[in-house]
Amino acid sequence: MDSTTSIGPTTDEVLASAAETAADDPLDTILRQIVGGYFVSVHLLGANPYVYVAKTYQYLEFKDIYTGLVKASVFGTLIALISCHHGFVAEGGAEGVGRATTRAVVASSMMVLISDYFMTSFMF
Repeated sequence: MDSTTSIGPTTDEVLASAAETAADDPLDTILRQIVGGYFVSVHLLGANPYVYVAKTYQYLEFKDIYTGLVKASVFGTLIALISCHHGFVAEGGAEGVGRATTRAVVASSMMVLISDYFMTSFMF
């Protein structure tokens, strides 16, 4: 037990992981969408870069940005919490870790899909 807090090291690790993904995933989302969209449109599909940027500014709304950031934070937190849970309860050596990883991926995927449905319903 940590002498400065009343929570144990396991809780600290889970909270740190969840906080990190909640903060980091929105930044990754912004970077991937802006840079990825530009790269695919301009370099792979041959779009005019000036037209791409102009149309992006014309049609992009603030609501698109903040809903994407909120969703990315929620998804990151869900994935971190589910993965930490399955990792901490894994037993049975390497085979058990493999099963726990599979379960974590399936549970995380399902929770992302379900939470995306509800968040989209509430936000739009």
